Amino acid sequence: MGLELKRPQPMKYVNITDEAVVLTLKYAKHYGPLRCIRERAHGLLLSNRGFTLEQIAEILEIKYQTVSQWIDDWEDYGIRALYKKHGGGRSCIYDESEVQRIKELVAEEPRRLSYVKSKIEDETGKSSSKLTLANIVKKLGLVYKRLRKSCKHKRDEEHFQRCKTALKDAQEAERKGLINLFYFDESGFTQEPCVPYGWQEKGKQLRIPSVKSKRINVLGFMNRSCELFHYPVVGSVNSDTVIAAFDDFAEKMEDEKYSSNDRYTVVMVDNASIHTSKKFRDRIADWTLEKKLLICFLPTYSPELNLIEILWRKVKYEWLNLLSIKSFTEFEKEVERVFASFGESHMISFANTK
Repeated sequence: MGLELKRPQPMKYVNITDEAVVLTLKYAKHYGPLRCIRERAHGLLLSNRGFTLEQIAEILEIKYQTVSQWIDDWEDYGIRALYKKHGGGRSCIYDESEVQRIKELVAEEPRRLSYVKSKIEDETGKSSSKLTLANIVKKLGLVYKRLRKSCKHKRDEEHFQRCKTALKDAQEAERKGLINLFYFDESGFTQEPCVPYGWQEKGKQLRIPSVKSKRINVLGFMNRSCELFHYPVVGSVNSDTVIAAFDDFAEKMEDEKYSSNDRYTVVMVDNASIHTSKKFRDRIADWTLEKKLLICFLPTYSPELNLIEILWRKVKYEWLNLLSIKSFTEFEKEVERVFASFGESHMISFANTK
Protein backbone atom coordinates (compact mmCIF):
# COMPACT_ATOMS: atom_id res chain seq x y z
CA MET A 1 0.00 0.00 0.00
CA GLY A 2 1.60 3.29 -1.15
CA LEU A 3 1.85 6.35 1.01
CA GLU A 4 0.42 9.67 -0.18
CA LEU A 5 3.13 12.27 0.21
CA LYS A 6 2.02 15.82 0.95
CA ARG A 7 3.95 18.34 -1.08
CA PRO A 8 5.86 20.69 1.24
CA GLN A 9 4.77 24.30 1.07
CA PRO A 10 7.39 27.01 0.61
CA MET A 11 8.17 29.09 3.68
CA LYS A 12 7.51 32.64 2.58
CA TYR A 13 6.53 35.66 4.65
CA VAL A 14 6.43 39.41 4.44
CA ASN A 15 8.24 41.39 7.08
CA ILE A 16 6.75 44.86 7.55
CA THR A 17 8.50 46.96 10.18
CA ASP A 18 6.98 50.33 9.32
CA GLU A 19 3.91 50.83 11.57
CA ALA A 20 2.45 53.37 9.13
CA VAL A 21 2.44 50.73 6.39
CA VAL A 22 0.74 48.26 8.73
CA LEU A 23 -1.95 50.85 9.50
CA THR A 24 -2.42 51.44 5.76
CA LEU A 25 -2.91 47.71 5.18
CA LYS A 26 -5.41 47.54 8.05
CA TYR A 27 -7.38 50.41 6.55
CA ALA A 28 -7.30 48.73 3.10
CA LYS A 29 -8.47 45.46 4.67
CA HIS A 30 -11.62 47.10 6.04
CA TYR A 31 -12.33 49.93 3.62
CA GLY A 32 -10.65 49.06 0.31
CA PRO A 33 -12.89 49.97 -2.65
CA LEU A 34 -12.60 46.49 -4.21
CA ARG A 35 -12.88 43.03 -2.72
CA CYS A 36 -9.53 41.97 -4.19
CA ILE A 37 -7.80 44.90 -2.43
CA ARG A 38 -9.37 44.03 0.92
CA GLU A 39 -8.47 40.36 0.46
CA ARG A 40 -4.83 41.03 -0.47
CA ALA A 41 -4.38 43.42 2.46
CA HIS A 42 -5.82 40.77 4.80
CA GLY A 43 -3.47 38.11 3.43
CA LEU A 44 -0.40 40.33 3.76
CA LEU A 45 -1.28 41.22 7.34
CA LEU A 46 -1.64 37.52 8.21
CA SER A 47 1.72 36.79 6.61
CA ASN A 48 3.32 39.61 8.59
CA ARG A 49 1.98 37.96 11.77
CA GLY A 50 3.68 34.67 10.87
CA PHE A 51 0.89 32.68 9.23
CA THR A 52 2.09 30.24 6.55
CA LEU A 53 0.93 30.30 2.95
CA GLU A 54 -1.21 27.21 3.58
CA GLN A 55 -2.83 28.74 6.68
CA ILE A 56 -3.62 31.99 4.88
CA ALA A 57 -5.02 30.08 1.91
CA GLU A 58 -7.29 28.09 4.24
CA ILE A 59 -8.51 31.22 6.05
CA LEU A 60 -9.27 33.10 2.84
CA GLU A 61 -10.41 29.96 0.96
CA ILE A 62 -8.02 30.47 -1.94
CA LYS A 63 -5.01 28.61 -3.36
CA TYR A 64 -1.70 28.97 -1.58
CA GLN A 65 -0.07 29.82 -4.94
CA THR A 66 -2.24 32.95 -5.02
CA VAL A 67 -0.95 34.00 -1.59
CA SER A 68 2.60 33.32 -2.74
CA GLN A 69 2.08 35.60 -5.73
CA TRP A 70 0.76 38.37 -3.45
CA ILE A 71 3.94 38.20 -1.40
CA ASP A 72 6.12 38.26 -4.54
CA ASP A 73 4.19 41.30 -5.77
CA TRP A 74 4.65 42.97 -2.39
CA GLU A 75 8.40 42.49 -2.60
CA ASP A 76 8.42 43.96 -6.13
CA TYR A 77 5.86 46.76 -5.87
CA GLY A 78 5.27 47.49 -2.20
CA ILE A 79 1.88 49.05 -1.38
CA ARG A 80 1.12 49.28 -5.11
CA ALA A 81 0.77 45.51 -5.11
CA LEU A 82 -2.69 45.91 -3.63
CA TYR A 83 -3.81 47.50 -6.89
CA LYS A 84 -1.87 45.22 -9.22
CA LYS A 85 -4.19 44.09 -12.00
CA HIS A 86 -5.60 40.64 -11.49
CA GLY A 87 -4.41 38.34 -14.24
CA GLY A 88 -6.45 35.27 -13.37
CA GLY A 89 -9.51 33.90 -15.05
CA ARG A 90 -10.25 33.00 -18.62
CA SER A 91 -9.47 35.56 -21.30
CA CYS A 92 -12.39 36.96 -23.27
CA ILE A 93 -13.06 34.79 -26.31
CA TYR A 94 -14.07 37.83 -28.36
CA ASP A 95 -11.55 40.25 -29.82
CA GLU A 96 -12.01 44.02 -29.79
CA SER A 97 -13.91 44.21 -33.08
CA GLU A 98 -16.27 41.42 -31.98
CA VAL A 99 -16.94 43.18 -28.68
CA GLN A 100 -17.91 46.31 -30.62
CA ARG A 101 -20.18 44.15 -32.78
CA ILE A 102 -21.85 42.89 -29.58
CA LYS A 103 -22.47 46.52 -28.62
CA GLU A 104 -24.08 47.15 -32.01
CA LEU A 105 -26.31 44.09 -31.64
CA VAL A 106 -27.43 45.21 -28.17
CA ALA A 107 -28.37 48.58 -29.69
CA GLU A 108 -30.48 46.74 -32.30
CA GLU A 109 -32.30 44.68 -29.65
CA PRO A 110 -31.68 46.04 -26.15
CA ARG A 111 -34.27 43.81 -24.49
CA ARG A 112 -32.97 40.32 -25.37
CA LEU A 113 -29.45 38.99 -24.90
CA SER A 114 -30.65 35.74 -26.45
CA TYR A 115 -30.93 37.62 -29.77
CA VAL A 116 -27.39 38.99 -29.35
CA LYS A 117 -26.09 35.52 -28.42
CA SER A 118 -27.64 33.92 -31.50
CA LYS A 119 -26.37 36.61 -33.90
CA ILE A 120 -22.80 36.77 -32.57
CA GLU A 121 -22.51 32.98 -32.57
CA ASP A 122 -23.68 32.86 -36.21
CA GLU A 123 -21.22 35.59 -37.22
CA THR A 124 -18.15 34.40 -35.30
CA GLY A 125 -18.69 30.70 -34.79
CA LYS A 126 -17.82 31.22 -31.11
CA SER A 127 -20.14 29.94 -28.40
CA SER A 128 -20.66 31.79 -25.13
CA SER A 129 -23.22 31.97 -22.33
CA LYS A 130 -25.68 34.81 -21.72
CA LEU A 131 -23.81 35.49 -18.47
CA THR A 132 -20.58 36.05 -20.42
CA LEU A 133 -22.36 38.43 -22.77
CA ALA A 134 -23.93 40.25 -19.83
CA ASN A 135 -20.48 40.79 -18.30
CA ILE A 136 -19.12 42.09 -21.61
CA VAL A 137 -22.05 44.47 -21.97
CA LYS A 138 -21.56 45.78 -18.42
CA LYS A 139 -17.87 46.43 -19.12
CA LEU A 140 -18.99 48.46 -22.14
CA GLY A 141 -20.76 50.77 -19.70
CA LEU A 142 -24.32 49.62 -20.41
CA VAL A 143 -26.88 49.00 -17.66
CA TYR A 144 -30.17 47.12 -17.72
CA LYS A 145 -32.97 49.52 -16.78
CA ARG A 146 -36.50 50.43 -17.73
CA LEU A 147 -37.02 52.00 -21.16
CA ARG A 148 -38.88 55.30 -21.43
CA LYS A 149 -41.57 56.46 -23.80
CA SER A 150 -40.57 59.39 -26.00
CA CYS A 151 -42.06 61.59 -28.69
CA LYS A 152 -38.80 63.34 -29.56
CA HIS A 153 -38.87 61.84 -33.05
CA LYS A 154 -42.02 63.89 -33.76
CA ARG A 155 -40.66 67.33 -32.88
CA ASP A 156 -39.01 69.90 -35.12
CA GLU A 157 -35.41 69.71 -33.93
CA GLU A 158 -34.42 73.05 -35.43
CA HIS A 159 -37.32 74.79 -33.68
CA PHE A 160 -36.44 73.00 -30.46
CA GLN A 161 -32.82 74.20 -30.53
CA ARG A 162 -33.87 77.80 -31.28
CA CYS A 163 -36.30 77.76 -28.37
CA LYS A 164 -33.70 76.20 -26.08
CA THR A 165 -31.28 79.03 -26.87
CA ALA A 166 -33.99 81.67 -26.37
CA LEU A 167 -34.97 80.09 -23.05
CA LYS A 168 -31.35 80.24 -21.88
CA ASP A 169 -31.31 83.97 -22.71
CA ALA A 170 -34.57 84.42 -20.78
CA GLN A 171 -33.10 82.65 -17.75
CA GLU A 172 -30.10 85.00 -17.87
CA ALA A 173 -32.46 88.00 -18.03
CA GLU A 174 -34.34 86.58 -15.05
CA ARG A 175 -31.08 86.20 -13.13
CA LYS A 176 -30.29 89.87 -13.75
CA GLY A 177 -33.75 90.90 -12.52
CA LEU A 178 -34.91 92.17 -15.91
CA ILE A 179 -37.94 89.87 -16.17
CA ASN A 180 -39.98 87.39 -14.16
CA LEU A 181 -39.85 83.91 -15.72
CA PHE A 182 -42.50 81.30 -14.86
CA TYR A 183 -43.39 77.86 -16.21
CA PHE A 184 -47.07 76.88 -16.45
CA ASP A 185 -48.77 73.51 -16.78
CA GLU A 186 -51.50 71.29 -15.35
CA SER A 187 -51.29 67.82 -13.85
CA GLY A 188 -53.83 65.43 -12.36
CA PHE A 189 -53.70 63.47 -9.11
CA THR A 190 -55.88 60.58 -7.93
CA GLN A 191 -55.84 58.03 -5.11
CA GLU A 192 -54.88 55.38 -7.64
CA PRO A 193 -51.18 55.99 -7.01
CA CYS A 194 -48.02 55.76 -9.01
CA VAL A 195 -46.01 52.85 -7.59
CA PRO A 196 -42.64 54.18 -6.36
CA TYR A 197 -39.50 52.41 -5.17
CA GLY A 198 -38.93 52.42 -1.39
CA TRP A 199 -36.90 50.69 1.34
CA GLN A 200 -38.71 47.74 2.88
CA GLU A 201 -37.93 44.91 5.27
CA LYS A 202 -36.97 41.58 3.72
CA GLY A 203 -39.95 39.25 3.50
CA LYS A 204 -42.39 42.13 3.90
CA GLN A 205 -43.96 44.47 1.40
CA LEU A 206 -45.33 47.96 1.96
CA ARG A 207 -48.74 48.38 0.37
CA ILE A 208 -50.20 51.69 -0.76
CA PRO A 209 -54.01 51.85 -0.55
CA SER A 210 -55.36 52.06 -4.10
CA VAL A 211 -58.94 53.20 -4.59
CA LYS A 212 -60.86 54.79 -7.40
CA SER A 213 -61.33 58.46 -6.70
CA LYS A 214 -62.17 61.78 -8.23
CA ARG A 215 -59.31 63.57 -9.94
CA ILE A 216 -57.67 66.68 -8.53
CA ASN A 217 -56.20 68.77 -11.34
CA VAL A 218 -53.60 71.29 -10.23
CA LEU A 219 -52.74 74.29 -12.41
CA GLY A 220 -49.39 75.77 -11.49
CA PHE A 221 -47.07 78.69 -12.22
CA MET A 222 -43.52 77.96 -10.99
CA ASN A 223 -40.20 79.76 -11.25
CA ARG A 224 -36.62 78.59 -10.61
CA SER A 225 -36.64 80.16 -7.13
CA CYS A 226 -39.22 77.55 -6.06
CA GLU A 227 -42.07 80.07 -5.96
CA LEU A 228 -45.37 78.46 -6.88
CA PHE A 229 -48.86 79.77 -7.53
CA HIS A 230 -51.15 76.76 -7.68
CA TYR A 231 -54.86 76.34 -8.40
CA PRO A 232 -56.43 72.95 -7.51
CA VAL A 233 -59.60 71.96 -9.37
CA VAL A 234 -61.68 68.87 -8.66
CA GLY A 235 -62.97 67.66 -11.98
CA SER A 236 -62.22 68.61 -15.56
CA VAL A 237 -60.17 71.58 -16.75
CA ASN A 238 -61.02 73.62 -19.84
CA SER A 239 -59.93 76.90 -21.40
CA ASP A 240 -62.17 78.89 -19.04
CA THR A 241 -60.44 77.28 -16.04
CA VAL A 242 -57.01 78.14 -17.45
CA ILE A 243 -58.03 81.72 -18.26
CA ALA A 244 -59.31 82.21 -14.70
CA ALA A 245 -55.97 80.99 -13.34
CA PHE A 246 -54.05 83.36 -15.65
CA ASP A 247 -56.28 86.27 -14.63
CA ASP A 248 -55.54 85.65 -10.96
CA PHE A 249 -51.83 85.12 -11.61
CA ALA A 250 -51.65 88.36 -13.62
CA GLU A 251 -53.11 90.23 -10.65
CA LYS A 252 -50.48 88.75 -8.35
CA MET A 253 -47.72 89.86 -10.73
CA GLU A 254 -48.74 93.49 -10.08
CA ASP A 255 -47.25 93.19 -6.60
CA GLU A 256 -44.17 95.38 -6.06
CA LYS A 257 -42.00 92.28 -5.71
CA TYR A 258 -42.64 91.35 -9.34
CA SER A 259 -43.52 94.65 -11.02
CA SER A 260 -40.67 96.94 -9.85
CA ASN A 261 -38.44 98.49 -12.53
CA ASP A 262 -41.22 98.06 -15.07
CA ARG A 263 -40.57 94.33 -15.37
CA TYR A 264 -42.54 92.02 -17.64
CA THR A 265 -43.53 88.51 -16.62
CA VAL A 266 -42.85 85.76 -19.16
CA VAL A 267 -44.82 82.51 -18.87
CA MET A 268 -43.74 79.38 -20.75
CA VAL A 269 -46.64 77.09 -21.74
CA ASP A 270 -46.94 73.98 -23.85
CA ASN A 271 -49.24 73.42 -26.81
CA ALA A 272 -52.10 71.62 -25.08
CA SER A 273 -55.42 72.27 -26.79
CA ILE A 274 -56.76 74.29 -23.85
CA HIS A 275 -53.75 76.63 -24.26
CA THR A 276 -54.07 77.05 -28.00
CA SER A 277 -57.86 77.44 -28.15
CA LYS A 278 -59.28 80.60 -29.72
CA LYS A 279 -60.78 81.63 -26.38
CA PHE A 280 -57.37 81.51 -24.67
CA ARG A 281 -55.47 83.18 -27.54
CA ASP A 282 -57.98 86.03 -27.62
CA ARG A 283 -56.93 86.96 -24.08
CA ILE A 284 -53.16 87.01 -24.72
CA ALA A 285 -53.11 90.57 -26.09
CA ASP A 286 -55.05 91.86 -23.05
CA TRP A 287 -52.62 90.23 -20.61
CA THR A 288 -49.65 91.65 -22.53
CA LEU A 289 -50.94 95.23 -22.82
CA GLU A 290 -52.71 95.56 -19.47
CA LYS A 291 -50.75 93.24 -17.16
CA LYS A 292 -47.30 93.05 -18.81
CA LEU A 293 -47.74 89.29 -19.02
CA LEU A 294 -46.11 87.63 -22.05
CA ILE A 295 -47.15 84.11 -23.11
CA CYS A 296 -44.46 82.05 -24.89
CA PHE A 297 -45.35 78.70 -26.43
CA LEU A 298 -42.80 75.90 -26.20
CA PRO A 299 -42.18 73.59 -29.17
CA THR A 300 -44.40 70.53 -29.38
CA TYR A 301 -43.08 67.31 -27.82
CA SER A 302 -40.53 69.17 -25.67
CA PRO A 303 -41.52 68.51 -22.03
CA GLU A 304 -37.90 68.85 -20.86
CA LEU A 305 -38.05 72.59 -21.58
CA ASN A 306 -40.95 73.09 -19.17
CA LEU A 307 -39.33 72.89 -15.73
CA ILE A 308 -42.63 72.51 -13.88
CA GLU A 309 -42.67 68.92 -15.19
CA ILE A 310 -39.99 68.22 -12.56
CA LEU A 311 -42.40 69.38 -9.86
CA TRP A 312 -45.15 67.01 -11.02
CA ARG A 313 -42.73 64.05 -10.91
CA LYS A 314 -41.50 64.95 -7.44
CA VAL A 315 -45.04 65.24 -6.08
CA LYS A 316 -46.27 61.98 -7.60
CA TYR A 317 -43.27 59.77 -6.92
CA GLU A 318 -41.71 61.22 -3.76
CA TRP A 319 -43.67 63.79 -1.80
CA LEU A 320 -47.26 62.56 -1.64
CA ASN A 321 -47.72 60.32 1.39
CA LEU A 322 -50.51 57.92 0.46
CA LEU A 323 -49.66 55.05 2.83
CA SER A 324 -52.39 55.86 5.35
CA ILE A 325 -54.86 57.87 3.28
CA LYS A 326 -58.15 56.20 2.43
CA SER A 327 -60.77 58.96 2.06
CA PHE A 328 -60.90 61.59 -0.68
CA THR A 329 -61.11 64.36 1.93
CA GLU A 330 -57.80 63.24 3.42
CA PHE A 331 -56.35 62.99 -0.08
CA GLU A 332 -57.36 66.58 -0.88
CA LYS A 333 -55.65 67.78 2.31
CA GLU A 334 -52.49 65.84 1.47
CA VAL A 335 -52.30 67.30 -2.05
CA GLU A 336 -52.76 70.81 -0.68
CA ARG A 337 -50.17 70.18 2.06
CA VAL A 338 -47.51 69.20 -0.47
CA PHE A 339 -48.10 72.12 -2.83
CA ALA A 340 -48.41 74.64 0.02
CA SER A 341 -45.05 73.50 1.41
CA PHE A 342 -43.21 73.83 -1.91
CA GLY A 343 -40.38 76.30 -1.51
CA GLU A 344 -40.10 75.57 2.22
CA SER A 345 -39.91 71.92 3.31
CA HIS A 346 -40.08 70.70 -0.31
CA MET A 347 -37.49 72.14 -2.68
CA ILE A 348 -36.07 71.54 -6.16
CA SER A 349 -32.57 72.64 -7.14
CA PHE A 350 -32.53 74.20 -10.61
CA ALA A 351 -28.83 75.10 -10.43
CA ASN A 352 -27.89 72.76 -13.29
CA THR A 353 -30.88 73.41 -15.53
CA LYS A 354 -30.10 75.14 -18.81
